Formats: sequence, structure tokens, C-alpha cells
Amino acid sequence: MSSSTVLSTYHTPSQAQIQSTYRTQIITTIWTIPPGSRVLEIGCGQGDSTVVLAAAVGPTGHVDAVDPCDPDYGAPMTVGEAQKGIMEGEFGGRIGFYCRDPVEFVKEGVGRGEKWDYVVCFHCLWYFDSEVRIEELLRLLVEMKEEEGKVGRICIAEWALQARKMQQVPHLLAALLRGNLEWVDADSSANIRSLVSPKWIKGVVDPDGKFGGKEKLVEPPEGLKDGQWEVRSIIDSEFTEHVASVVQDRRQAAGIYAMRDAISQAVDNLDHGTEDVAPMLAWTWIV
Repeated sequence: MSSSTVLSTYHTPSQAQIQSTYRTQIITTIWTIPPGSRVLEIGCGQGDSTVVLAAAVGPTGHVDAVDPCDPDYGAPMTVGEAQKGIMEGEFGGRIGFYCRDPVEFVKEGVGRGEKWDYVVCFHCLWYFDSEVRIEELLRLLVEMKEEEGKVGRICIAEWALQARKMQQVPHLLAALLRGNLEWVDADSSANIRSLVSPKWIKGVVDPDGKFGGKEKLVEPPEGLKDGQWEVRSIIDSEFTEHVASVVQDRRQAAGIYAMRDAISQAVDNLDHGTEDVAPMLAWTWIV
């Protein structure tokens, strides 16, 4: 059974294939995670990347996948339902799902003497509730890599905050808007809660450049809808009501509304509106 077949249990078949293709390109072609590897995946969510990792490591490898989110979160299928479906499939025997805080999970793993060949953060860092927590996780992984020898390589994929074409501009602007809004929306459950850049991530993990590593910008495959989902959540009329309820400073609110107007204009500049919105470039790094 292919990873796309597993993903089709909670995505449409076409989206399952696109999601699988995108993740496979990075995990097996760019990072070249080999069979037999032990992998820790941070922020696994419903398991989109988990099944691709499980396919890559094969029957002799293992994936520990950790995420702190509520198992009842998500639609049309919840995180818990999606993970249950994966565990009942072909790859279930080589995966362990854990609903835990990633930092605490890693610390406990150190105490148990766990070792991972790869630690993967695949589009998960922006979900953290603060950049302080991201920094704590990354510094802990570096410490394990340097002093403990319990982490082989750290693999990170995140949106690059770069656009090469008009269709990617709305997603880029939407991400910047969300990043600004999160400063005042303490109870947010949005997809983007801590907007950090590739430069910031590298500064935390490898400030002196001693690790080096391999960076690559990736053009997401046509049909990947992550950008559309983010943009639609902002141009929806309920977004202005939400801003009014959480932003008390009128000047700050005016700035957020101006950014929303810029996103709407960028969408209007496309021939088919939000249907033409494409995800911005992705940034990958293995170190």
C-alpha cells in the first residue's frame, strides 16, 4: 500500500496524492532518509508526513510521532480518527503516535536513553504557541546532537516567506498578517501562531555556521491547497468580526485590516480568485 493510499482515508484521492508527492519529494529525495532509520517526528498532526516517513524507513525502521493537539481537533476527520486509521493500516506496526508536549517528550526520551537517526519538523514550527517554545525545542535537539550523540540529523521544512509568482503572493501576505495578529490573540487556535523565518531558525540551531547542512527551496506541487485554506480564512467575513473582538488598539486594528485588503486585492488580481492561489515556496534544511 502506498502512502497516498493511506492518506486517501482522510483526504480526497487527488489531495492525498498531491500531499504524498510533496512530502515524498522532501523526505526521500532531498533528505534521503533511508530504510531502517529511527525517526522522531515533531508536530505530526493527522499523520500526513508520518505515513511518508513510515514508508521511507520500511519494516526495519520506526517513527515516533508526537503532537500536543487535542485528538478531537480537525475536520472533516479529527486527528485521533486519522491516526487510528493509520495505525490500523499497513504502516501501523512501525509507527508510535503520542499526544504529548514535544519538548517534554524529547526530555523524557533522553532520560530513557532513546536515540533517533533523524528528527523531523515538517511544517510544524508555526503551530507552536510561542517562539520561546520553538527555541527551547531546537536548542534541546542541538544539545542532544552535540553532547549526547542521541540525534543524528535535524530535518526542517517550513514555508520560506518567499514568492516567485503572483499566485503565491496571497499566501505570503496571509502568513505575515496571521503572524502579526497572534501577538494579541492569546487564545488562538490558528494554523499560524508563531511566525518564524528560515533565517531565525538557522540562527537558533547553527548560529556559528559550524554544522552547515543542506538548504533547498521547493516549489510546492500544483494543486496543493495549503495557501488557499489560509487565504480563505482571512478574506472570510468572520475574520473581521474576530479581529474586532481581540484587537483593542484602533491603530493596530487598522493595520490588520489594511493587510487584509492587500490580500483581497492580490486575490482579485488572479484570473480565478482564490482557486488560483498557490502555496508560497517551501524551505527545507537538513543539518
